[in-house]
Parts: sequence; C-alpha cells; structure tokens
Amino acid sequence: QKVMAERKVINKYFPPDFDPALVPRRKRPRDGQQSSRIMAPVTMRCNSCHEYIYAGTKFNARKETVVGEDYLGIKIFRFYFKCSTCSAEITFKTDPKNADYTVEKGAVRNFDANKQQEIAEAALARQREEEEEGDAMKALENRTLQSKREMDVRDALEEIVEMQSHHVNLDTTKLLEQLRSREKDIIEAEEQRLLAKFKDAKKNHRLRSSNPLKRKLYTPPDDGADTNGSPAQPASASSSAQGGGKVDADGVADDDNDDDDEEEDELEELARVRISNFAQLKQDTEKGKEKRQHDKDKQKDKKKNKKKKKKLKKKKKKQKKDKEEKTNGDAGAAMFAAAYASSSEDD
Repeated sequence: QKVMAERKVINKYFPPDFDPALVPRRKRPRDGQQSSRIMAPVTMRCNSCHEYIYAGTKFNARKETVVGEDYLGIKIFRFYFKCSTCSAEITFKTDPKNADYTVEKGAVRNFDANKQQEIAEAALARQREEEEEGDAMKALENRTLQSKREMDVRDALEEIVEMQSHHVNLDTTKLLEQLRSREKDIIEAEEQRLLAKFKDAKKNHRLRSSNPLKRKLYTPPDDGADTNGSPAQPASASSSAQGGGKVDADGVADDDNDDDDEEEDELEELARVRISNFAQLKQDTEKGKEKRQHDKDKQKDKKKNKKKKKKLKKKKKKQKKDKEEKTNGDAGAAMFAAAYASSSEDD
C-alpha cells in the first residue's frame, strides 16, 4: 500500500554530519545591485515625458548601497526604476537624516507645503538653540514669548468651542419667543410710562386750575366809571376779549386750559394707539403659537401614519411569505405522497 507524501514540507531533514560552514557562499560585490519590487515613495514628474508618477505606484526596481555615504552609521540605499510611459531611468535614494527620500535623477518631486513647513520649523528651532546656547536672557525671553503665544492660542480655542456649543444648542423657536417677550416687555414699559405721564399732566392741570396764586384775578379800577359813565370792565377781561379768548366766571382767560386739553387729548390718543399695538402684538403671538403647535401636531400625525404604513407593509409581506411557505409545503407533501404511492405500487 502506497502512502502519499506530504505536499507542503514544513521541516527539512538535515543529516547528523551536516556542517553549515562547509556550504559555499556566493561572493557579491559591495556595490552590487539587487532586484526588488517597490512603490514610489513620493509623487514626482518625469523630466522626459512630463508624466506624473504618483506615490504608491509599483515598479520593478534595482537596489544598491551607496558607497561612501551614511548617516550616523545608517546605510543609504539607491533605487533605479523606469518611467512607465517613456522608459526613462529615474533614481532616488533614502534620506535617514530627515526620514524621507531624495529624488536624484530623471524626475522632479512635487512641491509639498507640509514638508516645507516642517523643514522651516526645524531650521527655526536650530537657530533658536544656537541663539540660546550662550545667552540666558535670550532663552528667558523666548520661553516667555512661547508661553504667551500658547495662552493666546488656548483662549482662542476656548472661545471657538464656546461659540460652536452655543450654535449647536441654539433653538430658533425659543429665540423667537424670547424676542417676542422682549418686545412685549418694552411695550408694557412704554404704556406704563405714558399712563404715568398722563396722570401727572392731569394732576398738574387740576392743581393749576385750583391754585389762586396762578390765576389772573379781577382787580377793580381806581375810578368807578369811565368817561361815558358806564361801569369799567376788568383789564383781563378786556384784553382777552380783544384777543378773542374765552373768559370764565372768575374772569380768567381759558387759553391755558385749551392747551392742557389738547395735550391730554394727544396723550390719550397715543395711549390708545399703544394699547391697540400691544393687543395686536399679543394676538399675533397667540396666532404664532397656535400655528407652531398645529405644525408640530401635523408632523407627529405624519410620523404616526408613516409608522402605521410601514407596519402594515411589513405585516402584508410576512403574510405573503407565510402563504408561499405553506403552498410550497403542501406541494412538497403532495409530491412526497405521490412518490410513496408509486413506490408501494412497484413493490
């Protein structure tokens, strides 16, 4: 009996007298090249056909060790590959100092703003270290400026976060209600001020009409009659009669009363207008609340109807599925019974 050997051998057999030191080894030159499959580390542009080679494009390349170049004992490798469009040779090598790659020949690397910023920041940090190396005051100034800059950045970030949280929690309905309530308070305060002014004006009018010191009293003349023999008229009455004004029972001109009455009428009219505006605003507010409530109820009813339709659709689908399963089961049972009957007849 033949037994099939294991197709994938995991453990190799080594005889007891095997000596690995006796195995001959190939001697490769130090600058020898090795074939390898690589991906383009950066985006570059070919100098011959001006075709862009994007980072991550795979190539069959040759790798070699750069002789005479290293960085702190780390070897530098050079890679050769060909452009996929014009087959021009392109080379790049590793840059362990900056943890990057350098394009040597055949192509130009695309501009990378982030990389340039990192290089500029590194150069600035080196310059700062050189300045602070022998100057303690300069180091203190730089640390103070850095701490101030960090505090400003932190404050700006906190302000931005606060603004974003305010915008996130903003409710337009509540905002409109607050604005309407503020307008309502302003109108109420204006109404109170006008009513107080009206009451003060009325009170001052009553005081002025009842105060004897502010009334133009009747003063009889020295002689009892004029040249014609008729009794003399009061001076105030004659002057008012010439001016066309009214005279009351005490002989006082009624011009001031007319002015006060006009002022009272204006205040009353202004108060009536304000009160009507306030009533209209209140009515509009109530209508707006009713409309918003109606819209909310309408949306709720719409959602409920949608859920009901969805449940009804799911229920119909389930009933249809159960009906099909039942039909298939009945058909299978009938087929099984027919087969059983035919087999019993054959027996």
